[in-house]
Amino acid sequence: MSTIASNESRSASLSRSVLGWSKLPAEYAIPARAPSEAEAQEYCRRLARSHYENFSVASWFLPARLRQHFFNVYAYCRISDDLGDEVGDPAASLQLLDEWEMELDACYGGNPRHPVFVALRETVREFGFGK
Repeated sequence: MSTIASNESRSASLSRSVLGWSKLPAEYAIPARAPSEAEAQEYCRRLARSHYENFSVASWFLPARLRQHFFNVYAYCRISDDLGDEVGDPAASLQLLDEWEMELDACYGGNPRHPVFVALRETVREFGFGK
C-alpha cells in the first residue's frame, strides 16, 4: 500500500472514530488519562444504576462483595452494546469496537485509560479471568 493510501486510510478511520464517539454520551469516550480506581468504580456504579434495565435491581440480591464486580461487568457490556447499536454507522461502530478492544487488551496488560477497564481490571484479577 502506498504511503498516500495508508494516510488516507488512517484519516478515514480517525474520521469514523470521531463521528462515532460524537453519537454516544460524552462520558463513553476514552479519556486522555486513566481515572483512579475509586473514580472508575464510581463511574461503573453510576452507569449501572442510571440505565432502565433491571440490572441495578438485581444487584440488590447479590452479596455485597460481588456488587462492584457486577457493576464493572455491566458497564463493560452496556457500552459494548451501545458501540455496536447506537452509532448508526456500521463502519464507525466497527472502528469504535476496535478501539474498545484495544482498551480491553490494555486492561489485561495493566494500563487501561477508560474507567470501565480500570475498574474491570480488579474484577479480572479477583476472579482470575485470563485472556
